[in-house]
Amino acid sequence: MHNFFRTLTDSALQAVFQRISHGLLPFCAVCVFGVGAALAQVGRYTPLSADQIKLLMHSQQRLVVPLAGEWQRASLAEPEWQRVNLPYSETTMSEFRYRRTFVIDEGLIKKYEWQLYSLGCNYRMEIYINGQYLQSHVGGNFPFGLRIPDSYLVSGNNTLEIVVNNQLDASSTVPLRPVPHDGKVFGGITRELFLVGMPSVFLSNVDSKTTFTGNDFATANLQITTSLVSGNLYESVQGDSTKPAQLVTLQKTTVEVTAELRLIEDSSVVARATPSMIEISANRNAQVKLNFAVSAPKLWSPLTPNLYQLVVYIRRNGEVLDDYIIPFGLYKAQTEMQGDKSVLLVNGQQMNLKAVDYVEDSNIGGATITMAEYERDVIALKTLGANAIRLRFGAPHPYLAYLCDKYGLFILTDLPARGVPSAVLGKDNYIVTAQTIVKDYITAYENHASILAFGIAEETAEGKPELATYSQKIREVTRGSSAKLLYKIVHGKTQALDIDGLDFIVFSMHNEDVQEFRAEAERLQVLARKKMTVFSFSKLIQPDNHKGYSDPLSVEAQARYIRQRFRILQEYKISDNVIIGTFNDYLTERPVLITNNSEQYIATSGLVSRSRDLRMPYQMVKALFNDEKEPVLETGNYKAEIPSLYTIISISLIVLFFVLLNTSRRFREDVLRALLRPYNFYADIRDQRILSNAGTLSLAVVLSATLGLIVSSMLYFLRFSYLLDYVITHFIPSNTIKEFINSIIWQPWASCLTATGLFLLVIAFLTLFIRACSFFVKSRIFLGDAFVISSWAFLPLGFLLVMTAGLYRVFTTDTYTMVSLLLIFCTLLWCLYRMLRGTAIIYDVKASRVYIAGFLLIALVVGALLLFYDSRYSTIAFANHFFSVLYQ
Repeated sequence: MHNFFRTLTDSALQAVFQRISHGLLPFCAVCVFGVGAALAQVGRYTPLSADQIKLLMHSQQRLVVPLAGEWQRASLAEPEWQRVNLPYSETTMSEFRYRRTFVIDEGLIKKYEWQLYSLGCNYRMEIYINGQYLQSHVGGNFPFGLRIPDSYLVSGNNTLEIVVNNQLDASSTVPLRPVPHDGKVFGGITRELFLVGMPSVFLSNVDSKTTFTGNDFATANLQITTSLVSGNLYESVQGDSTKPAQLVTLQKTTVEVTAELRLIEDSSVVARATPSMIEISANRNAQVKLNFAVSAPKLWSPLTPNLYQLVVYIRRNGEVLDDYIIPFGLYKAQTEMQGDKSVLLVNGQQMNLKAVDYVEDSNIGGATITMAEYERDVIALKTLGANAIRLRFGAPHPYLAYLCDKYGLFILTDLPARGVPSAVLGKDNYIVTAQTIVKDYITAYENHASILAFGIAEETAEGKPELATYSQKIREVTRGSSAKLLYKIVHGKTQALDIDGLDFIVFSMHNEDVQEFRAEAERLQVLARKKMTVFSFSKLIQPDNHKGYSDPLSVEAQARYIRQRFRILQEYKISDNVIIGTFNDYLTERPVLITNNSEQYIATSGLVSRSRDLRMPYQMVKALFNDEKEPVLETGNYKAEIPSLYTIISISLIVLFFVLLNTSRRFREDVLRALLRPYNFYADIRDQRILSNAGTLSLAVVLSATLGLIVSSMLYFLRFSYLLDYVITHFIPSNTIKEFINSIIWQPWASCLTATGLFLLVIAFLTLFIRACSFFVKSRIFLGDAFVISSWAFLPLGFLLVMTAGLYRVFTTDTYTMVSLLLIFCTLLWCLYRMLRGTAIIYDVKASRVYIAGFLLIALVVGALLLFYDSRYSTIAFANHFFSVLYQ
């Protein structure tokens, strides 16, 4: 089978090409390249059918060879080559190498211009043909094609090798390193690949612009701009009838380009452009513009998704060389002031956006989803009553975009510039990368009727010159080549707003309190200055929690959360446009803190699960979108938990401390002397006066437990906080460690025990450090003396014992929270001062020298850590973003 074409005579070759043109392309493609029959994920993934391939390749004339099936894979963790079926979503953030062999005949190399076409992969792809580096591609999961020069191909066996790296960093990739609740960065080849044989003159892209005459939409005017690309030009010459035809090289050729619009129902032509004759040289590009008008067009909209078929032909001597076929919808979408509010008009009629966030993720294949699954989701979305979806964490699969064209769903797709600090957003290399991705977005999606708008950024710092520069550069690319609307997502706490050049603004709301949500929404509507506004909100839950909406993590609470906000926006006439997140649960890159789910890597904000099981919030949104009867929600009897463990531990520590004071007179005297006459206390240690080691150890345990109790109380109080999750995610790069931290935060006894152990380790480290530093002074101290200094320095923490029992309650009141935190901070500074002073006394050196050395050392350690984190994770830039955008 692999040698099928090698054994054919030239005349037989021509016969095969004729059969290809009559519909036997899939059979011949398999014969040429020997593609195995293995599925991309055995028993689950179904490769694209022949009709689906034609639909996505936009042509009937090209030789399309699917590459779904068996490949070989290697990685840094598994350097040996192993069999794998593609496409496949890798869950590890790493570099993977894939290779396979294909066979191609010399005649096919000359007849076609070859291209490797990908429906999407993440994040960086490098392609090698027969060991030669071909090209790299950077960006997320959107379609792109890479041309393969003839010189890279040989007659017979060829090796295709692809290196895919899905590692993201904190300063240059688009998107940046994931933050909490970001979707999983699946690696590998997540969507199908194809080898495409293009004719010697082919259409590389078709751009269409639609305008309407008058306001009655009676006539649609189409301007088609297409790019012609030529490779090596050949002509078949029959010299002697007894001999096979010979291929003669041409320097240039003349082709005819035309376009027509057909009804999909019966393929009847409703409009045709005047043909254009173009002379094109070998290995050159040319641009052709075609125009035609459509009378009484059937308009496309989410309510009436009428589709045409736009076909562009290249003919030479009456023979079709290439065609480009796309489903096409005629409509006009714009934002316009009506009264005192900006609204969305589709074909002159106001349309309110009823949208949901959609993440391309399933419980079986990750980001590798079958076409049947896409269609199931689109039907579920239409049943929901949604008229739009917003794609999160990636660009839409082209078949998903086609289904939205077919069924009538608008798509809002974001450029993956999420939560980018201003210092990064303003960098030239970041802007250039973003511009390149935007161009690829436009090339891939501009002709889809369903693509309503492109989002240029999400939750960046408003009012900054970096954002203004970035926005201007992105608009320069989009406005010149795209008719789609532009928007951005803005954090709901923003105090400033840049609206230049945008069609509408999406406000991402994070308010738990209903009244606060209303007040903020009204303020933001005014801040938008008559720009069309859309409000987005979502809520994470525990999927198995059905305890009533009084429990903030219950399924009923999510349904109520959505209903309250939807009704507030309607009843107070704030906005008629919403985006509810999310349609489905999805896998995350980092463990999620705030839900305390057993599976920490799933964001459970979905109206349906990852396996698409319906939940009550789906029924609630369906009722809201379709004005149906709302489902009844149970209240439940949930009460906010105030852990009694903190009170028990606090009282136990207080009792233990007083037991130590009352059972040992020497210990009581040492406590008084250490607090009231610290110089004498440390001088006695220097002079080798006996101090109880058991008492010192007991004190170290009590004080460490006190500090552990304080930290545990703070973390448990903040367990619902996205901001705490954000900080932990930034500073803890290891998923395993973060998963452990998330777990113990929700278990007070575990966090108390862990924090106590950590502080005991800190005391042990300080003991060794003080002992080691004694080699630089004249005085020599024992390890026990150093342990006394490091332990007794924290004695003022004993005063905090009296507040630990009620500290959790204190944090629930804003009045005393700052006072408590200030008291804790001042106590820790006091402890640091005592340690430095005690060290000076026991070293028998001037205190000023130890103070200076101590603070310099602290500054050095903090500076080194900051330098390390900033160089690797852009900590300074993200800290500024944290306080200017997230924590306002």
